[in-house]
Amino acid sequence: MQRTIEILVATVIIGILIFSNTPHIKNIKNINKEIRTKENLMLIRTAISEYYEQHTDFPLDITSEKFLSQHLGKLPMITLDYPHQGWLYISQTGKIKIMSDHKDTKGQRISSW
Repeated sequence: MQRTIEILVATVIIGILIFSNTPHIKNIKNINKEIRTKENLMLIRTAISEYYEQHTDFPLDITSEKFLSQHLGKLPMITLDYPHQGWLYISQTGKIKIMSDHKDTKGQRISSW
């Protein structure tokens, strides 16, 4: 009987610890998705820079088959759980960013990455 009570108390304590850390676990998942998206953004920026070095102009369309096959293979995804409208590419300047008014886990606007 004593052993059963000890196991029950230990189970309750473990359960409390798990549920008290749930917001922290969710934040870690968001941070990982932010890191992955920033890496994808850097991949696209690097491909645009390579294109510019070869052609002395920015690509008109980063979703074109020619650009993707020569520089990226495929357009990387935005892996965020936050609301966003996708990539915003400005061909005149070669700038790319994420269209979103949401802030990341550090309080920075995602569109300013």
